[in-house]
Amino acid sequence: MEQNSAPQIAIFDGLKVDEFKEIVQMIPGAISGQADIECGTTPIQESSDGRIITGVWRCEPCDWAPMEFGDRGEFFQVLEGSMVIQEDGKEPVEAGPGVSVYTPPGWKGRWKVPSTLRKSFVSFETGPS
Repeated sequence: MEQNSAPQIAIFDGLKVDEFKEIVQMIPGAISGQADIECGTTPIQESSDGRIITGVWRCEPCDWAPMEFGDRGEFFQVLEGSMVIQEDGKEPVEAGPGVSVYTPPGWKGRWKVPSTLRKSFVSFETGPS
């Protein structure tokens, strides 16, 4: 992963990021007794202060999981698979390949992944540094 202090362009094929190291993580299942869910983040570029991260995220199929963004916002595009996103108090919507999504800072809701998901993303922090 490249760190920089000045903005730079990052060009990458989100389906071919083998030259970058994926950070595998397990997140708790949303339903009591559900197995942990394997996800992986492949960071491509990060600002020197860590407030902006660009990369690829992968997640295995899972049922509804809660999500709360706090001071972070995210813009992403689904590359493979699909996800269903439900903002608190709203109807669920599905995002498949080619669909772009913006989740603003403070967003709360839940999501599920019916088939293995891969998305490219830019995540940014808006709170005080």
